[in-house]
Amino acid sequence: MDERQIKRAIAGDRKAFAAIMQTQASYLVKMAQLYVARDADVQEVISETTLTAFTSIHTLKSQLIFAPG
Repeated sequence: MDERQIKRAIAGDRKAFAAIMQTQASYLVKMAQLYVARDADVQEVISETTLTAFTSIHTLKSQLIFAPG
């Protein structure tokens, strides 16, 4: 994952945020499956997580929070 892309996402670049979320997609699915069993619930968890990440990314203090792509 590109550090510049993360900085752009933090600054409000929606395309950069979408690209980051795309690279994190399989990781998010795996993590959600640890907590919920049904596919519909997995998608709900991912949707809520994505929305929370989008609305609060400007508060991010460390880029290390992202899983390796």
